[in-house]
Amino acid sequence: MEFPTRRKIIKLIGLVITAFAVYFLHKEISQYNFADIRRSVGEISDYRLLLALFFTIINYAILTLNDGLALKYIGKKLHWTKVGFASFVSNTISFNLGMSLLTGGSTRYGIYSAYGLNTSETAKVLGFCNLTIWFGSAGILGVLLLSEPAGMIARIHLLEKWGKIPGFLLLIFVISAALLSWSGKSIKIRGEDISLPPLKYFIAQIMISAADYLCASMVLFSLLPNSDISIFHYTGCYVISVLLGGMSQVPGGLGVLDSTLMVTLSPWYSGTEMIGALLVYRVIYYLFPLCLSAVLMGGRQLISTCGDVKSATLSAGKEFIGIYPAILSLGVFASGAVLLFSGSTPGLPQRLAILDKFIPMDIIEISHFLSSLAGLFLLFLAQGIKRRLRVAWMLTIALMAAGIGFSVLKGLDYEEALILGVLLLPLMAARKNFDRESKLLSPGISFDRVMPAAVVLTSSAWLGYFSFRHSEYASLSILQFALSGKAPWFLRASVTLSAAALVLPLLKLFRVKPDISMVPTGTDIEKALNIAKSSPDASAFLALTGDKSFFFSPTGRSMICFAEEGPYWFVMGDLFGEGEEFRDLTWSFREKADMNGKKVVYYEVSERDLSLYIEQGLASVKIGENAKVPLADLSFEKGSEWHGQRHTLKKLDRDGSAFRILSDDEVKTVLPRLREISGQWLKSKQGHEKGFSLGFFSEEYISNFKIAVVERDGEIQAFANIWTSAGKNEVSPDMMRYMDNAPSDTMEFLFLNLMLWAKEERYAYFDLGMAPLSGVTGGLNGSLWGRTAEMLYEHGNTFYNFQGLRHYKEKYKPIWEPRYVAVPHELSLPAVLAAAAMLISKGPKGVRP
Repeated sequence: MEFPTRRKIIKLIGLVITAFAVYFLHKEISQYNFADIRRSVGEISDYRLLLALFFTIINYAILTLNDGLALKYIGKKLHWTKVGFASFVSNTISFNLGMSLLTGGSTRYGIYSAYGLNTSETAKVLGFCNLTIWFGSAGILGVLLLSEPAGMIARIHLLEKWGKIPGFLLLIFVISAALLSWSGKSIKIRGEDISLPPLKYFIAQIMISAADYLCASMVLFSLLPNSDISIFHYTGCYVISVLLGGMSQVPGGLGVLDSTLMVTLSPWYSGTEMIGALLVYRVIYYLFPLCLSAVLMGGRQLISTCGDVKSATLSAGKEFIGIYPAILSLGVFASGAVLLFSGSTPGLPQRLAILDKFIPMDIIEISHFLSSLAGLFLLFLAQGIKRRLRVAWMLTIALMAAGIGFSVLKGLDYEEALILGVLLLPLMAARKNFDRESKLLSPGISFDRVMPAAVVLTSSAWLGYFSFRHSEYASLSILQFALSGKAPWFLRASVTLSAAALVLPLLKLFRVKPDISMVPTGTDIEKALNIAKSSPDASAFLALTGDKSFFFSPTGRSMICFAEEGPYWFVMGDLFGEGEEFRDLTWSFREKADMNGKKVVYYEVSERDLSLYIEQGLASVKIGENAKVPLADLSFEKGSEWHGQRHTLKKLDRDGSAFRILSDDEVKTVLPRLREISGQWLKSKQGHEKGFSLGFFSEEYISNFKIAVVERDGEIQAFANIWTSAGKNEVSPDMMRYMDNAPSDTMEFLFLNLMLWAKEERYAYFDLGMAPLSGVTGGLNGSLWGRTAEMLYEHGNTFYNFQGLRHYKEKYKPIWEPRYVAVPHELSLPAVLAAAAMLISKGPKGVRP
């Protein structure tokens, strides 16, 4: 029996919460008709609209202070315009998409990376901002609950009496945190040291968060009519609703936030007043900032396009450009939703009367249908925009332009035409970013891709049914309404389109699953060898171990080497080949994996291409640090710190041990001896060969490399095969093995001589490999993985000598470079690491010599 994964459980919980919220909204809204809600929206005065817009501007400005304070805390200085831009764009994305840690975090990474911050610094900024939200939420909610019970608590008489207890506990928590911050000390929780920013930062965080919630709540409050509700009670209801909406992980808290507010504020506001205010609130606080962020991104892209290409690239950065299609994708999806929702509702009688004088009614109804059809296509084209497909960009431009025309023809709906126009401009400015020629439907149809569109289409169909429910179609069910000849045909078409879209995922069951050859041909191996030889990364030679498959770019000059384990395709290390081909290569590989029902994982990758993985929605998690020793100034001849190394070199040299590099002809003749040494070494270690991220003994494999040996009395006692990169950038030893009867320190003798040989050959670096979990930090702001990894690094020496390996490599004064694993979601990390361990061990039995 297959149990659901944690990710599926979280999706299910969010779906259940949303389903309950939607059911409640349906039940509440069913009491009214469309005319009542439209009247409620029309009764909101211009003054209240301007006041709501004012509080929205102030709220986003306050959120900018949060990013600025975080940057000051980590010691980074950026111009206030850059901070404001990063804060505004990332917050609008996280507010609209939900899952703020993932969506807002990846957006901040893309922008701040372009401004010179590394991954660790961006993570600290994100952690600081999230800490502000958590402590601020606890503080303001505690104060409000102590003032008077709010929200759901006030609706339950038993809790109304005791409702101040949660407020008291929340304030105790915040005060305790403030005392810890003031003391400058840390506390141990489950063996971890927890510390907070200094008190002045802590107080500033609380003030920023309180001002944020107050201004955000005033946006909706400005749109509601006058009532006798106290501001404390209202704000408490709003904070509880926002927190529940955030916990649901539903984009924008849609349905959850709205239903909670309708329940908690029902004694003071009627249903139509709440629905009308919430609709306008969504437009002002969510949709308008989203459109503005897309325009700002488009303006920046247009400046980069019109200016000097080189300076624009340096200014924008690859990471910044990488997140742009994802933001435009969201805008395209929103455009499709606007067209569908508008097409499902009747037009304003005054505007229709004006159109009727100039345009036949058939043209108006056809425009309704074509507008809905364009909206449907835009929902699915949003994925193509995210994948940077040229054909998706061209179709989207055409459909959005047509949508503007249809919006005018079907009812003089200039508002939605304006929204489409605003989102169309940055899309047109980003033409150069859409250069991929992949097929639009190549990844196939999946539930994950169709579900958001299905939700919008179902809502659109329901909205159309609701809009006409109190008309002559009131006695019809939704199915009868869809099939009846009484309803206008554009409405029947909209419902039919919605039903058809819900059936689309079932088509996947009848698709023939594409395949990819997992066994490389001789030609593939030759191409991989040529790419590895031309790579500045010595680790490229891991491609030749024989346990990996290859995915090449169309030119054959770039490659991904990967292996399959369970539901994952594991990519080993960085991409190799021509850098300008990497973006298209990763997207093509992602699409191929989707076609085969697999998820992509990038294992032990550097920071170089992280933006490409984040662009695809993957989460990057640090798993250790790689050590590279600069060879230019390396010398063991002087300095007390090298006393042990000098002793080893002189001792084994006096005892008759000799180091040398074998010629190509010699390698062929000594292969049996090397196999004998390897077999004895494995036996003494009571282990077996590993794979994937490690080389293993194979005569065919090691024949590709230089072999270094230590001889004694003419007999080889130890050996190592050597990876050498192009341009003499770096050298890295792969397998290092020795006989049981070899003198002690033989391996260190081999290792030290290898470094001296690499320096003599004028290589720049000597790669010592990765120290697992090194440099992975936890703390209060860190992730669960970071805290677990830090604990394992400090206390897990029983299982693996993490600290000892780091200290051994540290004595050679290396440059430490972080290494990551890019996973589908951080929650999938345990499953990914378990599958990686199985892949490396090659199953329970491994590969026996």
